[in-house]
Amino acid sequence: MVAFILLVGCGADAGNDVPGAGSVFAGDVVEMLPAGRYTYFRLRVAEDDERWVVVSDRDHRDATRLSVRSNSVRRDFASRRLGRSFPILHFSSIETSTPLGAP
Repeated sequence: MVAFILLVGCGADAGNDVPGAGSVFAGDVVEMLPAGRYTYFRLRVAEDDERWVVVSDRDHRDATRLSVRSNSVRRDFASRRLGRSFPILHFSSIETSTPLGAP
């Protein structure tokens, strides 16, 4: 199943080295925040590179790792539901996910 997500860079150089539309990247899930029909994930893509991901469904809330494809990039996104802002966002689709307990 394909789900749309947002990706938010949050590393020290997040505004400088942000992958663009069409890029594919993967990361380990560090944090998950449910927000209605959306689910936000903080992904660790590399040791010094963490990004926020939001999925437009609830199907991946048990994921431990996600691979995503960016469809478009937005900056300075404010989530009213979560009461916080994200400096860089990627509307993306999930390529693959690894659920909790998977080998």
